[in-house]
Amino acid sequence: MIISIFITIISFFLINYIVYYITDRRGLPDWLYYKPFICRTCLQFWVLLFFYINYYLIFNDLYILIVGILLTMMNTVALIIDEKNTKSIYNNELEQ
Repeated sequence: MIISIFITIISFFLINYIVYYITDRRGLPDWLYYKPFICRTCLQFWVLLFFYINYYLIFNDLYILIVGILLTMMNTVALIIDEKNTKSIYNNELEQ
């Protein structure tokens, strides 16, 4: 169980960083420039969901499937809420 917790947390943060790097820093080629690939929230959700389901099918570890999917859903909801609540510098200048 401890190994499952470790694998879940490490894979979650590693996949999130890779998706962040691909979507926000490096960019994508023209033939992949459409949703869900350009949207960080969408791509993180689908890649993490795909990873946890496949990990369950290969290693039959139900704990990683359940906790991984719950963690993925909570992260996706948090990213959507964060996108709606953030203000840009331009918006702050207009309010003053």
